[in-house]
Amino acid sequence: MKFKFIFGKKGYGKTQYILNEIKNEMKNVNDHRILIIVPSHNTFMMENRILEYLGENALSKLEIMDFKKFTFKLLNIFKGKTKNRISNIGKSL
Repeated sequence: MKFKFIFGKKGYGKTQYILNEIKNEMKNVNDHRILIIVPSHNTFMMENRILEYLGENALSKLEIMDFKKFTFKLLNIFKGKTKNRISNIGKSL
């Protein structure tokens, strides 16, 4: 497992770099899933760009999520299911 953090200003080619890295990684490793974490306003754009650049098959090997969803997933993995703060009865009131 490896992590890469990609930072840069708008227009510096971050998305294209990510797409090229994903394409190379998918050629080298067939059984691993790739996780892409982007700001919430970019998830849909990234999914569309991957579909255009890599095709539909790429989405079966990728998971694209925003930071909030990633945090929730980590909490579920390492802490167990997060507790509901308000019960169903409390919600109905």
